Amino acid sequence: MFLAIYKVPANEHNLNNHRDAAFLKSSTKWEWARGDDGFPVTTNDLVAPDTILNSIFCCCTTGCSGRCGCRKAGMQCSSVCVTCHGISTNGAPLEGEEFELDREVEKSNEI
Repeated sequence: MFLAIYKVPANEHNLNNHRDAAFLKSSTKWEWARGDDGFPVTTNDLVAPDTILNSIFCCCTTGCSGRCGCRKAGMQCSSVCVTCHGISTNGAPLEGEEFELDREVEKSNEI
């Protein structure tokens, strides 16, 4: 006994998936690197040019805390910030402080 072979009509979703798989193929062929989690890493570039990143500032009235616009953007406060005028680092070390911490760690490792 033979099973009848049914022709399944192609729908638009299946056609789009087939077209994408046939055209794009592997993401590594498009020069994307594979990350530690197995997913492709699309870019390591900055999300925006420095001019735009430097124009982000907060208007905090009670100091830069959890509601700070700079903190939400993951940046240090800039000199145009209304309250702190760039003094608040939002938990990130300043460039000079980072080098000082590295020197302290190196000295402690020598001992």
